[in-house]
Order: sequence, then C-alpha cells, then structure tokens
Amino acid sequence: MGIPALGICAILAIAPLLWLPELPSRYTIWIMMAGGVALAARQNVRLKYVGMTLLFCVWGILAAQESVWPMQHLTAGAVQAEVEIAATDGATVHQGKILTVDGQRWWASTGVTLYGHYLPQKACAGQRWAMTLRLRPVHGELNDGGYDPQRSAIARHQTLSGRFTHAELIDGRCSLRAQYLTSLQNRLSVYRWGAVILGLGMGERLDVPREIKDLMRETGTLHLMAISGLHIALAASIVWFLVRGLQFLLSCHRVNWQMPLLAGLFFAAFYAWLTGLQPPALRTVIALAVLAALRIGSRQWSPWQVWICCVAAILISDPLAILSQSLLLSAFAVAALIFWFQWLPLPHWQWARRIRPLLNLVYLQVGMLLLLMPLQVLIFHGFSISSLIANFFAVPLVTFVCVPLILLGMLLHLLPLAGLESGIWYAADKTLAGLFWLLMRLPDGWQSVDQRWQYMTLLPWLILIGWRFRAWKTVPAVCLAGSVLLASPLWRTAKSDAWTLHMLDVGQGLAMVIERQGKAILYDTGLAWPGGDSAQRLIIPWLRWHHLQPEGVILSHEHLDHAGGLGLTFTIHWPTENYPAQGNNHSCVVKIDDGEQSVLLTGDIEAQAEQAMLSHYWQHLTSTLIQVPHHGSNTSSSLPLVQRVEGLIALDSAARYNAWRFPSAKVVRRYRKEGYIWHDTPHSGQISVTFSHHRWQIRRVRDQFLPPWYHQWFGAPVDNG
Repeated sequence: MGIPALGICAILAIAPLLWLPELPSRYTIWIMMAGGVALAARQNVRLKYVGMTLLFCVWGILAAQESVWPMQHLTAGAVQAEVEIAATDGATVHQGKILTVDGQRWWASTGVTLYGHYLPQKACAGQRWAMTLRLRPVHGELNDGGYDPQRSAIARHQTLSGRFTHAELIDGRCSLRAQYLTSLQNRLSVYRWGAVILGLGMGERLDVPREIKDLMRETGTLHLMAISGLHIALAASIVWFLVRGLQFLLSCHRVNWQMPLLAGLFFAAFYAWLTGLQPPALRTVIALAVLAALRIGSRQWSPWQVWICCVAAILISDPLAILSQSLLLSAFAVAALIFWFQWLPLPHWQWARRIRPLLNLVYLQVGMLLLLMPLQVLIFHGFSISSLIANFFAVPLVTFVCVPLILLGMLLHLLPLAGLESGIWYAADKTLAGLFWLLMRLPDGWQSVDQRWQYMTLLPWLILIGWRFRAWKTVPAVCLAGSVLLASPLWRTAKSDAWTLHMLDVGQGLAMVIERQGKAILYDTGLAWPGGDSAQRLIIPWLRWHHLQPEGVILSHEHLDHAGGLGLTFTIHWPTENYPAQGNNHSCVVKIDDGEQSVLLTGDIEAQAEQAMLSHYWQHLTSTLIQVPHHGSNTSSSLPLVQRVEGLIALDSAARYNAWRFPSAKVVRRYRKEGYIWHDTPHSGQISVTFSHHRWQIRRVRDQFLPPWYHQWFGAPVDNG
C-alpha cells in the first residue's frame, strides 16, 4: 500500500466531518471499526484501501465525539478541576486547558475560557490552579454567509467557557515561554511598531491596533501577521543553511546530509513552541516532519504526493482541523501554486535570465490572486486588488528582512548583548515603519463580492483547464453553456412580489431586515460595544453578501442593543405624540403590511406601553407575525397584546447565555398556548420568513436541511443563562 494512496484514504475519510448531520452512535462506530479491520486484512488491495478508509473515518468520528463529550457532561453542575493557564489578559479573562476532573486525569484536549473574576493572585501562562468551575458549552451566533464562531471554537478545541467560583493556586511558576514573552514585551514597549514585532515573532496579535489589521486586510497582507508556514519554514531554512555551512568545516567522513534537515526540523519545532504552538505553526511542523521523512526515504516524490501526505498527516494528528478555515486556506493555496506552475509554467526567456527571480515573484502573486479568489470570496466575501502590488514588496521585505531581524533580536535577547540587541530592534522597527508607509500609500483595493458572483470566481480555474485540454475546440457547446451559466447574474433578474423578513442572529440585541426585490429596510441595528458594533461587524457585510441596498433604517429606541418604501405599507403605532416615557416604553412599534399578510415589530416595549397602545390602536394590531417584545422578557408580551395580535408566528431575538435569562419560559408558553409558532435566534440562528401570495415559509439557518453536527445546540436543552 502506497503512502500517498493511504493519504488520500485519510483525507476522504475525515472530510465528511464537514457535513455530517450528526455523529454516528457507538454501535455504528463498532460496526465500522470491525468492518475496517476485516477489510484491511484482506489480500485484495482495493479492499485494503476501503478498510483503511473506514478506520480513518472512525478515527475522525472519535475525535469529534471527544470534543462533544465535555459539552454534554461537564456543563450540568459544578466541576472540580485542575486547570493550566494557557493565556490571560491579566485581569478577568483567562484561557486554560483542563488537566484533571474530580481528581481523575483528563486525557482529552479540552480548552476552556474563564471570565468575570480576578484570580486570587496575578496569573500567567503555565500556572496550575485547582478550581470549582461552572461551565457551559460553546454556542455562537449563526447567520447565512456569516462567520461561524461555533465551528471555529470546535476546530480550536475551545469548546467550554464559564466562570470559577473558587480558585486555589497549585503551582505558581510561569512557563518559560511566558517569562520570555513578558521580558520581550517590556523590551519592545519603547518601539512604535513593537506590537507588530511581537505579532511577527511570537504570534501575539492581540495588541496590534485595529487600524493596522484593517490596513493589512485591505491590502491582502494580513497573512504575513500570522505565525504560519512562511515564518516557520524560513526559520528552519536559516538553520539548515547554518548547519550546512558548518559541515564545510568538517572532514568528509563526518558529513551527514541528513543533519541539516533534522536540525532545521528541530528548530522549527522549537520555534513553534516558542510562539505558543498555535495551530498554523503546529501544522507547519507536522508538514515539515512529513517532508523530512519523505526526503530521508531516498525516493523521488512529486509535489502532489508530498501535498497529499502533508495534509493527511495534519488531519490524522488532529481530525478536527478539517473544520479550520486557516488549514483550508493554507492547503488550498499550496495546491493552487502547484497547479499554477505545473499547468501554466513561466516560459524560460533568454533575455529575462537576470530578472528571473523578480518575474517568478510577480508570476506567483498573479497565480495567488486568481486561483485563491474562489475561497477568498467564500470566506471573506471579497478580495484585494492591491494585494498584487502590496505582496510584491511586502512578502520579500517581511520574509528576507523583517523576520530574520526579529529572529536575531529574539536570540540576542537571551544574551548579555544589550547594545547589539537594541540596534537589531531599531532596524526591525524602521523596516516595519517603511513597510507600513508604503502600504498606507496604496489605494483601498478591497473589492466586496456578493453571493451572485461566487461561481464566477471559478473562471480562472476553468479557463486554465480548458486551455490545457483545448476544450473550446473539443467541446465548444460545454464551454458556451458554462459561460452562460457563470454570467447568469448579468442577465437574470429575479422579479417577485414576495417579500422576506430576516431576523439576524446578533446575540442580546435586535436587528431585522425587510427585503423585497433587492431593496431593504432595517429595523434596529443590534448591539454596540467599546470599539465596535453589530452594524459594522455583521449587518453591513450581510447586506453586501446578499446584494441588498438599504433604503432606510428604523431605530426603535436609544439603547445600545438597538442603536447601532419597498412597495409595502409601513405604519407607526407607538409611541403617541408627547408620550412622556423614555427607554423601552418609548420603542417605535411598526406594522408592515402587503395588503394580505403583515408583521408587527415591537422593539423593547413593555406591558405598560402595550396597554396604552392597545387603548389607542387595538383595531390595527392584528398581524401574521410578531417580533416578541423586549427579547421575551416577562415584563412584556402581556396576554391582551398576544391575544389581540392574533398572529401565527412569534420570533424572538436573544443570546443563549444572557444575564436576564431571556426568553422567559412563561412568555414562551403564553405564545404557544395562543397558537403561535415560536422561534428564537439562540435555537435557530438567523430566521427568515418569506411572504408570498396566500402563503408564508420559515427558514432557520441552524436547522437548515441536514445541518452539520457542529451547529447543534450542545448541553442543557433550555439553558439560557
């Protein structure tokens, strides 16, 4: 059985974790395991591969179940655990790893985020604490086309969060990395670009200013900030050259060609540890180890075989990495480059021999821009045109100047050479100053792409494949049909009398979009917090992705969780003129009507204002759908209002773990008793209701057709606090 073939089996076996609707039962796993062992023991090669695929699939499912088990069994009550601190903000937010539970060794790799309380003494990474924990499973906001925090948390093994009610220090020693990082932070605090240096050298990106991150995203250079394959491979290469150079000083019989390779690998592992063993760095070390093993095997391997073996090794070591967007981007980028240089190699022009490295760099950037576009649009909903120019000077400057200087400075920081170290940090700081000066001079090249055009981004791949196979000559009809389908957004316009109400999942806030024929009205704009708000982070990208033009915004009232003509009739039913109340009872109640079906949007109105509104407008409040007032609070949704609306659907926007335990169980029962269909964003994610002639249809993102297992509601079925 060939190694690349086994790698293909592993990739195909673990990939279903992306779309499995639920994890198989223990009985099914035993059957799969027995079948896999039986088939792998057969003489027939094809049956062996089928058997190995089944066994790899079992391995992936077991890893997924290992991540789910703590969410189902450690969240029912208080837990006595020993926790090792992995990271801390120095105040009330701490990330850690569970070592023991109730005195028993905890073998799973389970991360936990603790917040809300100061530890009895100053915390640092590496400390071990005995804690009484109140834990809850990961649960994230979920919107169509939006970022998926729940999937990301499971991919990073950070599946639990909560608070501690008691903490006692067991071992107060900080890890060597934490001590080194603290010393380095103090040393770099005097430099303007010290936070960026820490990000490039140690992977500490929390202190990098938001405007710098936005600049790098807009110019397509944000990938340089992560401790990724570029940094780890560069560090390994430097050590390889150093060891190889030292071998020239040795006699021939003492020269071993594997030594530079192994030295580079060991240093890559050390550097990954120094940067906190972040997933991209750890995956790079695994890939380098596979590459070294294949190289030592003294066989000739093609680039595709190496790629398959590296990806398979990463997935076997951590099957949940299949859920990671960073792995998807990295693996896809390497595959795209192999495809680009094999299928469309750069011609060897004699006149360009002296500038060949420059042409290779330009050619590489063009290939990355074109071939990575489908994945960039799918994940980031856009791409950067200026990345072609930005990466042209940023990649060599960071790779061959900044990172070597930073690595040298990190080494000198361990030695009593303060003067030389200061010179190195000064050079690195000025180099970064020049880099960002150039980036700031570039125009904003970020191009947002809506979902209509996502298939058009496949065009560079299809053109390249068609050109190599001369498809325009052999199958011209297929080429023409494909071109017409890809260009369908240019000539196909959807005209319909239907209109849709979207309740976006924004946590403990409210944001609703009324959509019709490509136009939209917003009712409330979600949460606001220091340094950001739901509008910028979620609502505006959502509108762009769905190609909706906002015609106006209705803010129900001035609270921070809300302040952030479509051929339909909009009428205001509250507040009345000169109504004295402020806050929740001053919410703007709007009714939207198409002449047949209607929606009542109530904001945060409470019982007192509900009664006053009923006394003025009781004959106009009947609606098909009601937005549940005040997130389902027991101070709202009085029985007279619920009965007077005579609706069919009740939609509630709330966060699962809100401090007020909304929605109230009494309120939910009240609506259901009156015949309403109840849906809320914690259970359903984004909720969309489409109204058309004589009918309506509800679509819930979390409960879509065959939803993946990682979107489930984990833990207690009605936990909302």
